[in-house]
This record gives sequence, structure tokens and C-alpha cells, in this order.
Amino acid sequence: MSCPTVRRVKAWRVAAALIGAGLISLSSAAAEDVPARALPLRLIVGDVDPATLREELKSALQGLEPGQISQVVKVPDGFAILKVLPKSELSTLAEADQTLRFAASAIRTVRKAFDISGLNEADAAWANLQKPPNWNQDIQMMCSTRLQAVAGARERTEQLLDPATGKTLSSFDAMSAHVALGQLHAYNNEMDEAIGQWQTVYQMAPTFLPNAVSYLDELLGIAYLHKSEIETDVYRKPGERCLFPPRASVAYTKPSNSEEAIRHFLKYLGEKPDDIEVKWLLNIAYMTLGKYPDGVPKEYLLPPSLFASSEDIGRFVDRAPEAGLDNFSLAGGV
Repeated sequence: MSCPTVRRVKAWRVAAALIGAGLISLSSAAAEDVPARALPLRLIVGDVDPATLREELKSALQGLEPGQISQVVKVPDGFAILKVLPKSELSTLAEADQTLRFAASAIRTVRKAFDISGLNEADAAWANLQKPPNWNQDIQMMCSTRLQAVAGARERTEQLLDPATGKTLSSFDAMSAHVALGQLHAYNNEMDEAIGQWQTVYQMAPTFLPNAVSYLDELLGIAYLHKSEIETDVYRKPGERCLFPPRASVAYTKPSNSEEAIRHFLKYLGEKPDDIEVKWLLNIAYMTLGKYPDGVPKEYLLPPSLFASSEDIGRFVDRAPEAGLDNFSLAGGV
């Protein structure tokens, strides 16, 4: 299989993993560049047109047949290995993490929502941290190494974005780093800072990567909805707000973030009106405002009849607080 340098050819299915501390994300929508990230190992799968790749990756793919793996390739802030996937491997990787892919081109009936917890980044940073002997025999050391790993990944990403370091990032690399830094903020429950990073990317995307805009609308919609839940104390004092379908009387008292989530979901659906996942999130956001179903735009409404049942199991009441079982700790409670 040759790798043309001028004309576009049929996209290849390529897996790219970065060794050590970094990441490569390949997508047919990445017409400008392919980013490398100062983050731990991940696997990203995408349809790739060789003509869209940076030169070092293009050269690495030269002559590779399905099933073959490239040599180690030096890219900004890391090293990459690429593999052209044979058909036999595609099904096992169909659910590859898409959180950090800027433009997912595959059309699926069912898909996962974007994960904005930062847990994947934290886990990967911890896995790649060089740990002292017997670290896993001491609970305090396990905690401290995890904190060290997350702090280190965050520091490296901030340095990558700091003009004072003298590094010049491509627009795509900079966008990639901001998304990653937002994930690390989200892991520490710093949603304002996380959203700030993603808003920076959102402002850059129309100019440097238009295909990423709808992705970012979904990402920001989920982030604002999550922030709305946090500010309304849903996780500590859920009451009836976690029962489905919620009553209009349990509408969130601080509506601004839910309203911002709705704005982004509506923009996304304006581009992809058949996306059932975002339709669902939009309806949930309206529920948090007590405006479901009447307030939901007709074309995106998931009607109450979808949730109707011939059985009545009653309405459950949260008795945990009065029983003293509402402790909120590292595992989220009891």
C-alpha cells in the first residue's frame, strides 16, 4: 500500500498510540494537522486520509499493509506508533474512546456520550507514572502517587500551552492541549476552569477546525448540565430530583447553567437533528428547568408516552438523610 502525497485516496483505518507521555489522534476531519499531547497512553481509532497527515506520519505509513505496525515516529512532544487495522480488528475497536476525537465521522445508531469526568486522563497518568517499590502495599502512597500523576499531567499540559516556554504549537495541537487540560480540571471538580479551557477551543474551532464545532457544542452542553447539577447540590441532596421522570416542582433553583446547556444542545441538533443521544440530553436539560415537555422544541421532543408504563410501582422516597446514611465521601456515599 503506497502513501500518495498529492491526491486524496480512500481513507485507511488506522490506530495510533503514543509511547510514554503523549497522544496522537487521527481523523479524516483533521485536515490541518494531527496533534500530539503531553498526556498518557491512549488508543484512538479513525478513518484517515493519508493526504491529511503531517509528513512524519505520512512517511511512517508508507508501504504498510493491513495488520502491519510502523516504526516509532518522533512527533511534537512525544513518539507515535501507527498500525493499519485489518478488518478482523475493527469490530473489537468499534467502541474506542471518542472523548478527545474532534470529529467522529462514523454514523452509529447507539453511541456513548462524551465523558467529561477526566477519569480516563487521571487513570492513564497514574498508570504511566514511575512509582516507588511496593507503592501498592501502602494506601497513603497509592493516594499520593495518584495525586502526583494528575498534578504532573496538568503541569506538563500547562507548560505546553505557555508561550514563555518558547514552544510553538499548531492550532490543532493547541486546541488538543486545551481540551486535555479541561479534562484534568474536571477531574478535580473545577468545572469553571474546565469549561474555560473548552470555551477557548470553541472560539478557535470555527477558524482552525470547523468540523470540531458540533463536537464542542455537545461537550460544552454536557459540561454545563453537569455544572448545573453540582451547583444545585443534586449529588449530595438528590431528593426527588433524581427520580425519573422528575416533577416540574423539583426544577433547579439555579437555572443559568441548564439554560447554557440547552443553547449548546440546540446548536448541535441544528447540525445533526437525528442524534438521539443529544435529543435525550436536551430533554433532560429542560426537565431540570421544569419545562418538560411543553418547553421542548417539538422537533426534538421525546414525549412522555415513551416513558409510560402499564405498571405502577409507586413513588420511591429518599429516606437516607433521616436514617443517617447520606454520607458523601471518596466513593460518592453509601
